[in-house]
Amino acid sequence: MSKEGASGGEEQQTKQVKDLEDKLKQYERDLEDASNELKIKDELCQKSEECIKEKDRLIRKLMEKLETKEAEMRETKTTHAEYFSKAMSDKDSQIAQLIKRIMLLEEKLMKQKKKAKEKLEEEQRICREKIEEANKTCAQRNKETQRDMEEQLQIVRQESSQALALKGM
Repeated sequence: MSKEGASGGEEQQTKQVKDLEDKLKQYERDLEDASNELKIKDELCQKSEECIKEKDRLIRKLMEKLETKEAEMRETKTTHAEYFSKAMSDKDSQIAQLIKRIMLLEEKLMKQKKKAKEKLEEEQRICREKIEEANKTCAQRNKETQRDMEEQLQIVRQESSQALALKGM
């Protein structure tokens, strides 16, 4: 009976060791899955940053176009002002109206430019905050996942060591 009891105990210990090895393999697969998920999240963060950079580039391009239009408007205003001073005819009132219209358009353009600049600055601020938040979240998740995996791996190692120690007895 002692042989059968020892044989049954060894089988049970062997089963426990196999179960622990299976758990260890599962934890390693889970760790690899978590690592792959972190890589995907890092790629998403990079794509978000690229998107923001592209938006910034487009906004700067629009700002350049606005500045070009503003320069054209100033040139038109100057041209019309010179024409007004030379004309001195029945068309003086029409020219004055055109100049007034140009001035109003220029004022409107300046307001639009200011508004666009404020909007750009606000979008840039929001984007920077979102990037910082995403980076913090990613870093925190990385740390938590790493810590969890290390704890689980440590538990499995301890259980494996205990099982091996029991098997050795």
